[in-house]
Amino acid sequence: MHIPDANEDADLAAGAAGIARSFLSVPMMREGVPIGAIGVARVTPGPFAPEEIALVKTFADQAVIAIENVRLFTELQEKNQALTAAHARVTEALDHVRDSCPPRQPSRRSTPVAPGDDQGVRGWEAGTSTASTDLPPTRSRRTMPAS
Repeated sequence: MHIPDANEDADLAAGAAGIARSFLSVPMMREGVPIGAIGVARVTPGPFAPEEIALVKTFADQAVIAIENVRLFTELQEKNQALTAAHARVTEALDHVRDSCPPRQPSRRSTPVAPGDDQGVRGWEAGTSTASTDLPPTRSRRTMPAS
């Protein structure tokens, strides 16, 4: 809406000319839907220059971007809070399960190991020829093809 002189506009509310003489209002559009408007006014009558109108349109576009960013940020915060709460519930449930179950004892067997046999070896026990492993002993030896 562009009103160069409020005194000459019959549709303008009475008394508006007492506030200002020239008015410019630009809609703030998001996806083709108006979500607000930015308006400017001045006390002297006369049309706004095309550069001034373009500048107010740019302000309106930037305001829509800022509003959308706030909406997206708020949505992200809400999702983050929901995920944090869900994580806390899962952690609490796991802690409860862990606290209510008896501790597990790890399975350890000592298996004789032939020199050079490294299948299933987890680590040598100091000073012996046995190694700790959770795997059953193997009878066959794998051979690698010659390169």
